[in-house]
Amino acid sequence: MEYFKRIREKYDFGVLFEVGPYNRFKCGKRVELTGEKVSPHTLIDKQNLMEKVSSQVNNLIEKEFHNSEYMVLLKFEELAEEMSYTLESVMLNLGVVEYHVIETASYEDIDNELFSFLFLIDVTNCEFQKIIRAFLARHIDLEPYVMAELFIVSKDLSKYANLYDDRGMDFIELEK
Repeated sequence: MEYFKRIREKYDFGVLFEVGPYNRFKCGKRVELTGEKVSPHTLIDKQNLMEKVSSQVNNLIEKEFHNSEYMVLLKFEELAEEMSYTLESVMLNLGVVEYHVIETASYEDIDNELFSFLFLIDVTNCEFQKIIRAFLARHIDLEPYVMAELFIVSKDLSKYANLYDDRGMDFIELEK
């Protein structure tokens, strides 16, 4: 489908796939999650927060994407021009076994002296839940976690979302 080619025709990857896109787009909306400002201290508190936030994320995605099909975009950042690990090893560590890589892309972020690697993937809902939990685990101090940024992109490229941490998500309407 050449999703990345279609996206690049209208947007700079460094702007579009930077965490917290809400402030950079006119048609953006920020949604706060949990409403709690206290960090959980016990393992049970962390697990409860994880369940609460992942449930909120799922409900928001259903509402904002209006049940349209979407893909997961994982963005990994490295200091080198090559990734120091494979997507396959990351997914295996998370217990994600059913996924299909649709496209990959990379770009150099000169300002931050980083290389970004983008993986647009199709996953089952069950596997998507594992990815959400792994992303949130990084911010809640649980394992396994993934050191990547998480974006959700509609297959028609009309909208995307960025779960920036356990506190919130940004939703952006894109030009078709």
